[in-house]
Amino acid sequence: MKMNRLFAVAIAALLSVTATLAQSATGSDQVCRIGMQYQISYNEHWGANRPVIITVEPGSAADVAGLKPGDVIEKVAGKSTASLDEVDFQKLLISGNTTRLEVSNLSGTKQITLGRDCQSRYILSERQLARSFSFYSLQDASDRRIVRPYKVKTSTKADFTNLRTYSFAASSPDNEEIDIAVYKEVGKYLSAMGMKETLNNPDVIVDCYYLFDNNKLFTSFNSSAPHNSWQYSPRDKKMISIPIMPAGTQEINAPYVIQLGVRLINARNNLQVFWQCESNDFLSSPLGLAEYARYNVPLMMIEFPFIRYRENPTFRLRSQRYFYTGLYYQANDLSLVAAVDPNSPAAKAGLKAGDRIISINGIPALSGSEEYSAAYKEFIKKTMKYRTEEDIFTDANGLAGCRYWSPKNYEKIARIMAQPKYKPAFAYLFFFRSYVNDQQITSCVFQVQRDGMPESILVQPVLRDESSVTLE
Repeated sequence: MKMNRLFAVAIAALLSVTATLAQSATGSDQVCRIGMQYQISYNEHWGANRPVIITVEPGSAADVAGLKPGDVIEKVAGKSTASLDEVDFQKLLISGNTTRLEVSNLSGTKQITLGRDCQSRYILSERQLARSFSFYSLQDASDRRIVRPYKVKTSTKADFTNLRTYSFAASSPDNEEIDIAVYKEVGKYLSAMGMKETLNNPDVIVDCYYLFDNNKLFTSFNSSAPHNSWQYSPRDKKMISIPIMPAGTQEINAPYVIQLGVRLINARNNLQVFWQCESNDFLSSPLGLAEYARYNVPLMMIEFPFIRYRENPTFRLRSQRYFYTGLYYQANDLSLVAAVDPNSPAAKAGLKAGDRIISINGIPALSGSEEYSAAYKEFIKKTMKYRTEEDIFTDANGLAGCRYWSPKNYEKIARIMAQPKYKPAFAYLFFFRSYVNDQQITSCVFQVQRDGMPESILVQPVLRDESSVTLE
């Protein structure tokens, strides 16, 4: 990793505060966000010629309104989206303080009022600061991409619009364990999308097939290539090393092959397979099919009902976890409380807008981002040797050489993190991690100045996990 590039990216969010303030002088003081992305569908199976939601940020206005990936926006402000061009659609979507939407999904059609997340340009939320200080805990503040070898097939002109119920194909005693693992993940996904499981006259029958075998073409391992790869575990919400061989492995260098497919069958149309997703991998050592299913089926199902990749889909894994107190900080004076969310932990503890923070957990609070940036840069440089050499990745923003903390160094990292010279006041955002806080104390002490007198306020923050997995 080129250190200068690393430092430039790591402190960019802090140094951008000045630029944000300069821009706000010529624009609105408020920044309003909806918290979703959409794509105009050219998919004949789902949402043809209409906007389909592809991502929803956890905790955003879109999330609060109940919108989900895969929802088709049928109407905006009473107008059919099929008759609008994208420019007019966007104008109607963001005009006013709220927007009335009609959306359809696998549970039917519903009316939704979409609000806004509005925030002053002059303040920073704890979510923003957690991303700014991401190198305190990349495990909790990073985005990365993975590509999986899936292939999606559909029957010609199949319409997924009116599918409402599903059931599972029967299992034989020999296959029951694997089938249960697959069906559990598929059922969880379809239920979350609004479909209902039924044993009587379902619209869809879920079926699966699989294979694990010795590779008859195997000759020997490639000694210069890794045998395992880092894959995402939906159950653990993290990357783990398993014996799936890296992309590009030659078939003669792989001792085992594994295959898993999920089929959705139209129970009302001659049992026609209308959607199928298949995964194929080479393995360096045996991996149980049930375990393989738990890693892959939750990702495979993201391609239903709105298909975006026919093969080799790219997924964005967003890790976003932080301690939430409800405080907002003045962007050009990070020791000043600019606002406090009502009924938040900070509000309940007695913190108020206008409070001047002297210290957080005994670490002095500073006013300017430049002081934090210089200390943050030095902290990254000092602690680089304590990061793992095993899982080195390029983040979704293109920064190569990112590495998590090595577990064997957690105690050393915690001691360094507590040193005042590194100005780690905002390390409290990751106080739930032992490499940030080795005292097993989850509360935070904010010392503030009121009427010229110091006052210590104990706040019990709430861990927010806004992590997500989406198609890129």
